[in-house]
Amino acid sequence: MKAFSSISNRLATLFSIGLIFLLIFIVSNSKNDLQIYPSIETIAINLWDNLTSLNTIKIFVLTILRVFLVILASLFTSFIISLLYYYNKLTIDFLKPFLVIMKAAPLAAISVYIFIVVRGEVGKPLQPYLITYLVTLPIILEGFIGAIDNMAEGIVDELRITSGPRFYKFFKIYFPLMIPNVIITILQTIGLGFKVMIMAEYLCYSKNSVGVLIYNAFSNLNMAQLIAIVIEIVFIVIIGEFIIKNIKNKILKL
Repeated sequence: MKAFSSISNRLATLFSIGLIFLLIFIVSNSKNDLQIYPSIETIAINLWDNLTSLNTIKIFVLTILRVFLVILASLFTSFIISLLYYYNKLTIDFLKPFLVIMKAAPLAAISVYIFIVVRGEVGKPLQPYLITYLVTLPIILEGFIGAIDNMAEGIVDELRITSGPRFYKFFKIYFPLMIPNVIITILQTIGLGFKVMIMAEYLCYSKNSVGVLIYNAFSNLNMAQLIAIVIEIVFIVIIGEFIIKNIKNKILKL
């Protein structure tokens, strides 16, 4: 029964993909402007050129590396804040206004503000990092704080009556138990961070970035290239989500 269900799911997905290509084919053939409504063949040529271009591959790799650097920065910051929260619960109450601003403020407005304020040879390359950091930090921090708040009461009560420094208890007991929940949060944040990073690169016109590839395609009205880049991004996200799903399932089984 499971095998039949799996086959049905795959067929439904393939059918949906086929409908997308059919829609592109119908639209491109019903319009006279092939620059704005490119054919599937033109899109495929641009897609192949991108996949075989070392420079384009390097650009995608650099954007992915930027995302992982931001995730690491958010992870380190969240760890420090969670340690302070472990010592004093007022830590989150103090930071709550900042976290609310990060989560609620329109990303476009924050991006424009950072673009204007953070300038110069040193500041400009940091713009997409800062924008993505402001998005990923609150999510990862919630994973850390949630792991502490959801700690089993039996463990918390036992630690209260156990002698020893609180710092030692955090690293020996709390932190190892927090890791699975934190890892799941990080994995869920990677996809969002990737999309935010690309948008930030586009707004900030960062060198050697996927955002600039999109900007150049749009500026030149090269819609075939734009669609090809979007397809590549979608495939990267799909592959990433597949890997994340498998890692998450393994963690939940532990």
